[in-house]
Amino acid sequence: LRKQLKQTLEESGETAQVLGDGPLAQSVFLERPVQSHRDWLAADRTRGRAVMLEMLRLGIFLNPMGTKLYLSLSHGDKEIDELVTKFATALQTTRDT
Repeated sequence: LRKQLKQTLEESGETAQVLGDGPLAQSVFLERPVQSHRDWLAADRTRGRAVMLEMLRLGIFLNPMGTKLYLSLSHGDKEIDELVTKFATALQTTRDT
């Protein structure tokens, strides 16, 4: 999931990165690498919230406060592909507004 989210961000030209380990993932809209809590606080959380709210409108619930998303064993390739497709749509839609 993180690899696909990162690829989607790169293909869309976004200045963002994907953080996480194991079943956790989070997109952070920041030009520099996140190396500390201060870096994370400097991220464009308004942009991140807009993307998460658009994903909710598209039927994917993610916490719009910018916290990590958690995968479970019930999330297979189909669900991950759907999330990534809708993430790309949300990036495009929120960029245009």
